[in-house]
Amino acid sequence: MTMTLALAACRPPFAGKSDPLGDAVAMVASDGVDATATTLAAAMQSGDVDFWDAKDRAHELLDLGDANAVDFAAAILEAGRQVESTLPKGNAREFAWWTVGRLAYRAGEVAALSGEYERAESLLLAGPKRWQRESYWRKYADHDALIAVTLANLGRRSEAIRWLDQRPALMPPADEVYERLVGGR
Repeated sequence: MTMTLALAACRPPFAGKSDPLGDAVAMVASDGVDATATTLAAAMQSGDVDFWDAKDRAHELLDLGDANAVDFAAAILEAGRQVESTLPKGNAREFAWWTVGRLAYRAGEVAALSGEYERAESLLLAGPKRWQRESYWRKYADHDALIAVTLANLGRRSEAIRWLDQRPALMPPADEVYERLVGGR
């Protein structure tokens, strides 16, 4: 019996589970973001959890307004950061990478709308860095706008302006946020 327990302890927590992502949602509620992210990263490296499936589940939970959605998204983004070197490279998955950026945006948006601006800031640039390409920022100016609004709400107006100043051209709504920030000096 002791040997059976020892062998079970060597297996990743999600190995052989029928719904490892459901288990991860439960884990984030009980053990927190950091522990869940570490466990998910190990499960991703062992092949028991697919990063892309986990990212999709996080999007679904955010869309449903699940109470654990932001924490789960944070865990997925952190796990993805931890395993980034094993994820596909190249331009073939450019659109898939944009969905990672959208996950960071949506989780940050939910936190910001709840008035949790420090948490929003930690989420808005979270995850593997691969999604943070100029093509993403050109397509999703709302992400730039939310970063600037979050920084301004944290009392860092100058930093918010600098964030938007780095873009060669601002599209709505980022341009509107920029005008409000510089007009309010």
